[in-house]
Amino acid sequence: VYASCKNACSFWIATESISPTEKAFYEVVSDGVKCRLFADLDDIPKTLFTPEQLEENAHKVIGDVCATLGVVYDRTRSNILKADKKDTYSWHMVNTGIVFATITEQAKFWEVVYRELDKRDEMWFIAETEKSYIPKTIFDFSIK
Repeated sequence: VYASCKNACSFWIATESISPTEKAFYEVVSDGVKCRLFADLDDIPKTLFTPEQLEENAHKVIGDVCATLGVVYDRTRSNILKADKKDTYSWHMVNTGIVFATITEQAKFWEVVYRELDKRDEMWFIAETEKSYIPKTIFDFSIK
C-alpha cells in the first residue's frame, strides 16, 4: 500500500490487512516543515532483547535526553509500528507529543541521542553482514 494518510486512524484502516512481516514504513519530511519525533529501530537481533526490553530501552534513552534538554517526554504518546522479520525487530516509533520546527532540528536532537548512546555499552551490538561486522545501536542513525 502506497498511501499518504491524514491521521493514524486512516493509516490503520489502510494497512490493517497487511501482516506485520510484510509492512515497511517510510516517512519523507521536507525541510522547513514541522515534524513529530520519530525513530527507526531497525535490524535488531531478537536474541538481544525481548520486545518489552527493546521498547523500555528506547524510551529510557529518549526520555533521558529529553530531560537533559528540558523537554517533556510522554512515552504514552508514542506509537510503535512493527514490521518485524523472522530474526530481527524492525520498528518505527512516532511520538505525537514532541514536534520539531524542521527535520534539521530533529537531526540535532538525534546527534545528542547518539552521544548519549556512546556512553551506554548495553545499547550497542555488532551486526554481521556478508562482508564485515558493523557496530550498531538500537536506533538507526543512517536515516537522514
